[in-house]
Amino acid sequence: MKAGLAAMAAAMVATARSGISLQGSLALHGVIDEEVGSAGAQQAATQRLGDLVIVGEPTGGRVFTTGNGQANYEIAFRGEAVHSSHPEHGRNAICDAAAFIRLVEEETGRLALAPLIGIGPATYSVGLIEGGRGGSTVADACQLTLDRRLLPFETLEEAETQLRALLDLLGAERPGLSYELSRTVAFPPLRGRGTDEMRAVFNGAITALGGTASDPVQGMRFATDAAWYEAAGCPGVVFGPGDVTVAHQPDEHVEVSEVYAAARTLAVTCGRLLA
Repeated sequence: MKAGLAAMAAAMVATARSGISLQGSLALHGVIDEEVGSAGAQQAATQRLGDLVIVGEPTGGRVFTTGNGQANYEIAFRGEAVHSSHPEHGRNAICDAAAFIRLVEEETGRLALAPLIGIGPATYSVGLIEGGRGGSTVADACQLTLDRRLLPFETLEEAETQLRALLDLLGAERPGLSYELSRTVAFPPLRGRGTDEMRAVFNGAITALGGTASDPVQGMRFATDAAWYEAAGCPGVVFGPGDVTVAHQPDEHVEVSEVYAAARTLAVTCGRLLA
């Protein structure tokens, strides 16, 4: 995102220096909290500070108008601690969590059979698990964090209903199951409403600068703040330098040449949108 912000800032400087007359205003939002609760984007979106929005996620210089949503959940399984020499007298919360992870893997396999063209399937991913007190005690608690990626036509409510159905199935398999479920992250998917003109102008700028127009079918597998603007009635597209597949890795990086190329495309696109 630092590369995306740099490209946007450079595009704004270039636009100002060009002296062209804009039929409207151009603003840069540097919002906080994107991977937690999106407090910054939600606040900016509700203030309706713009009619169109471009979010500078790493898209490899392509323009995307649709993308996945995201819901993260914490699930706390409760067991009964006893001495591990008599485990049958207690209830091992780690075993309950492991049985749930098995169901999640099976459901992930089922979802993989129905990918959305241009994006892929909906997915589950267990990102964190914590439980137990030591080798001599049956674990009375185990908590895991689960990530669910939503396809553009899904809703957060539908995703949670499906998750609860998995937990109901687990309860039927393991009588006496006890757990607490809480949602910690919630991104609606990006559906691409009202973005046809923006996508056309973007692709015109890309091709004018020697690039290849983006396939309108292609979408993002990651969640984006553009969804909050769209939900507030402000159509949004996603465009920026970098490759999301290297995000959150030890060698996360963006080539400087990609930042320059994105800045040029952004400057041309904004100039044409506001001409």
